[in-house]
Amino acid sequence: SGVGAKFDLGLPPAFTAAQRKKGEQSLRKRKRDFGPTVSKDKHGSKCFDDMLTNEKEFCGEWVVFYHSYSCAAILYEVQAAVGSVLFRFKAEFAGLPRILGNGFKHIPNAARMLEEFPK
Repeated sequence: SGVGAKFDLGLPPAFTAAQRKKGEQSLRKRKRDFGPTVSKDKHGSKCFDDMLTNEKEFCGEWVVFYHSYSCAAILYEVQAAVGSVLFRFKAEFAGLPRILGNGFKHIPNAARMLEEFPK
């Protein structure tokens, strides 16, 4: 648990209440199922239970990242969140466009992209 750590982030109470009502991020739109490997392991199950307890405690104010496979993955997630808030991008069914396009200014179209990144 968060050992009673409390931070005032200045978020609107209605927002944090709505997030708390949605519950733990890991259980949104899915049932609680740790899979066969973790479920058979007492210690593993306890770790996952503790993880969900922390998520539930902090879900009103905080987002949780358990892993990222590379630095690029976490940067993409941050850009996706920014794109969602600022530009109303939806990511349910497709990747989001890059927000930081500076490194790609010399690639104006798909034909040039294929030249730059051949198969």
